[in-house]
Amino acid sequence: MDGDKLSQNKIHIDGMDFIEIESCRFIMGTIDGDELATALEKRRNIWISKSFYVQTTPVTTGQYFKFINETGYDHDYYIEKWDGEDWVIGPHFMEINSRGENYPIVGVSYYDAHKYIEWASKKHGKTFRLPTEAEFELAARSGCKCIGNCKYAMLVNQEGLSRKEEEKPRSAPREVKKGIVTEIGLYDMHGLVWQWCEDWFFHYDSEELVDPKGPEKEPHYAPWKGERWAPGKVIRGGSFNYPYYHSRCSNRHYSKPSDRNINVGFRLFI
Repeated sequence: MDGDKLSQNKIHIDGMDFIEIESCRFIMGTIDGDELATALEKRRNIWISKSFYVQTTPVTTGQYFKFINETGYDHDYYIEKWDGEDWVIGPHFMEINSRGENYPIVGVSYYDAHKYIEWASKKHGKTFRLPTEAEFELAARSGCKCIGNCKYAMLVNQEGLSRKEEEKPRSAPREVKKGIVTEIGLYDMHGLVWQWCEDWFFHYDSEELVDPKGPEKEPHYAPWKGERWAPGKVIRGGSFNYPYYHSRCSNRHYSKPSDRNINVGFRLFI
């Protein structure tokens, strides 16, 4: 990765901070020597041809509730949680998201995230969006040149920010800015909540690519654990309720667009 292309240009919009990442080339996928990598993390050369801005934190409850208060958007529902064996009905949306304004919003589907983006874009005169999977990974790496282990995932583990394999599922995420911050000042790209991306989840194209966006149409299936599962959208970043190795910059996961669960939120890109 051309580390010199990761700039420090910042903008501030109504309580939200954004950092610019300039156009650059980088190797997407597993790092050399990473024994935790899967076949779904195949390395490929990527050129991000245009600069973009990344929100410095996931969208918070305080930010999302401005949207609810102004639009009356539906929030009277229960969200899913993992009980150690399966996904089950969990807390009400209001219960999990009413602990303070500086927590990441969770229990929002891909469609809910887009409704928020539509509202925020109109309100602030900006073209907010979800990231492509490649953009999220570039931002998560933030110039690092890791070999063998992802340093950010190792920090998640060392600081006890994610659930241990033998630990019971945790009940809720912590506040934003209480975990990992990247070298350029992005908070909670690793180990807080999974974050929606725009791409459909599928095998990577192997050739060198410019601004990849995943499959153009919904694929017939999602490749998962050697099987064919129901298709879904990419989620990135790991979670407080998953083991630390899911927080690696190259780690890939997905969820059905309609899913609303305790592990998933999102952040804005411009």
